[in-house]
Amino acid sequence: MGEEAALREAERRGIIVTDGMRIQLERYLEMILSQNARVNLTRILDPDEIWIKHFYDSWALAAVPDWNGAGRLVDVGSGAGFPGIPIKILYPDLEVVLLDSMGKRVEFLRYVIEALDLKGIRTARGRAEELARGLDYRESFDWVVSRAVADLSVLAEYCLPFASLGGWFAAYKGPDPRDEIVGAGFAIESLGGRLRHCYDCALPLGYGERNLVAIRKEERSPGEYPRKSGIPAKKPLRGH
Repeated sequence: MGEEAALREAERRGIIVTDGMRIQLERYLEMILSQNARVNLTRILDPDEIWIKHFYDSWALAAVPDWNGAGRLVDVGSGAGFPGIPIKILYPDLEVVLLDSMGKRVEFLRYVIEALDLKGIRTARGRAEELARGLDYRESFDWVVSRAVADLSVLAEYCLPFASLGGWFAAYKGPDPRDEIVGAGFAIESLGGRLRHCYDCALPLGYGERNLVAIRKEERSPGEYPRKSGIPAKKPLRGH
């Protein structure tokens, strides 16, 4: 039921899922369930819920008008591969980097990439605060996405330094992120971003409300950001 609902709603939103893509998603789901006990990938173990709360939810990026399924994308705090892998499967021309700090999760992501024979996708192990300073990563992505559980002001400091000028940072949030958006205004502006829109992306079958916060990178991020590891979470950027 969850699979059919996810695919039906995706089609309604103009997202094309071929039979081959569907098979890849089914295999990916099987790998999540078989490896979850060892790696602790997700608390959601019901296949119907995985299709809706992980796969369909990942495709919310298609709500952004500038989205075209091309360019370079980095998934910050990828975990089990959400949203990066479900997006990559549906948009095979997209170049994707899955970033995570935990070795076992990165190992799982590599296993999925190899098992599904995905091309143009790789992993990076490390903290966002450190990798965002490297020449290979800083301001070099058209799309920066994150479903990580962190306040938007913290995510802005983690993610916006990865975005190229004119690129996008898309933060996956819960039912009502308005207060969080207001609180993150100073951080977003300080990192060179500008809030463009917040898209309501309700999940099928009454599985809950989601919002995608879309932030455009309009100025370069100052060199002092992101601050050293651990500081953004402990001392989020706030206005006076």
